[in-house]
Amino acid sequence: MFPADIPTVSVSGTPYEIGQQHGRAAPAQIRSVLASYRDYFATVGGVDWAGVLDCARQFAASIERAHIDLYDEMRGIADGAGEELLDIIALNARSEIALTSRQPLPVDGCSSLSWRGADGTQWLGQNWDWKEWAQPNMIVLDVAADAARGTPRIKFVTEAGMIGKIGLNEHGVTILINALRGSYISYTDLPVHLIFRRLLEQPSLSAARDYLSTTLGGRAASAAHVLVGDATGALSVELSPLGNAVQEPDAAGWLLHTNHILWKADATEELLWADSVPRLAALRRQADKAQAGPPGYTAIRTILSDRSDGKTSVCRFESSIGITTVFSIAVDCAAARAEVKLGRPDEDGALVVLDF
Repeated sequence: MFPADIPTVSVSGTPYEIGQQHGRAAPAQIRSVLASYRDYFATVGGVDWAGVLDCARQFAASIERAHIDLYDEMRGIADGAGEELLDIIALNARSEIALTSRQPLPVDGCSSLSWRGADGTQWLGQNWDWKEWAQPNMIVLDVAADAARGTPRIKFVTEAGMIGKIGLNEHGVTILINALRGSYISYTDLPVHLIFRRLLEQPSLSAARDYLSTTLGGRAASAAHVLVGDATGALSVELSPLGNAVQEPDAAGWLLHTNHILWKADATEELLWADSVPRLAALRRQADKAQAGPPGYTAIRTILSDRSDGKTSVCRFESSIGITTVFSIAVDCAAARAEVKLGRPDEDGALVVLDF
C-alpha cells in the first residue's frame, strides 16, 4: 500500500543537531530502512553486513577528514535513532556498496527529464522507482537555512537516515537522480548521495556546476546520474570515479535520462540494465508528444505516466519486475515549488507540495 502522506521532519542547528533531530523523529523508519538494506545487500549485492561495514569504515575516514559537517550530521542521526554510526554511513553509501557489484541485478528505475518551455520556464520531473518496502520509510527532510555556513533552506524526499536525495532549495536549485552501474569505486571520493546533498546546498545552477568541477574535483565515489536545474537552465551530469561528464539540453530544450550511461564515451566498465535503453526511447516518445504544449505539473506527470511498453514502461506498474514507482516529482524551478505524487503518477495517490 502506498502511504497516505510523507511525514515532514523539520531540522535546524549545527550539523550534529540536524542529524540528531532527524534520528529522534524517525527511529522506526531508520530501523526499517537498515533492515531492508541489510537484506538487499546480502541477497542482491552479494555483500554480507561485515563487508558492508568494512566499506562504510573506509568511507568514514575520508568523510570525517574532508566533510566534517556531513560526518557530524550522520553521527547525530545515529545517536538520535539509537543506531551505530557505521550503519548510517552505510545507508548513505548504499549506491557504492550495491551498484558496483558485478553480480546480475534485477531491473531498476528511474526516469528523469528537464524541459525548457518555449516561454523560457524551466521544469524538471522524475519517477523514483524502487522497492515497495521503501514506501513507508520515506520522509521529507526540511533543513533550515544557516547563514553562518552559507546554506539555504532545503526540502527533499529521502529514505529515513539518508541525508541527500531528491528535492530543491529555496533558490529553486533542484536535484533529480538516476542509478547507474559501474564496477569502479573510490573510497577517497564522496559517495553520490552526499554529493546530492552538497548540490542541494548550492545557491544556483552555476554554483552547482562549479562545485562539481572544481570543489569536488570532477569525480565521485561511484557512478550515478544527477539532473541539476534552476530557473536559468539545467545540466545532466554523469558522476563517476573515472571523471564526470556534463551534457547541456538539446536544441528543443530537453534532457532525458534513465539508467545507462549516455555521455561518457570511455565508461568501459558500465554494468548495463537492459531495460533502460527501451525505457529511454519511451520517455523520448512521450516528450515529443508533449512538445506542442506548455510545460507544467500535469504535463510532466502525463509524460511520466507512460505504460506503453509493459515492463520497460516509464511508469513502473508491473509488480513482477520487483520494483515500483514509489513517487513522481514535478518541479517549477522559477517558483521553487515541487509537487510530489505518492505512488504512480497516473493514480490517485496523495499530492505533497514542497515550497518555500
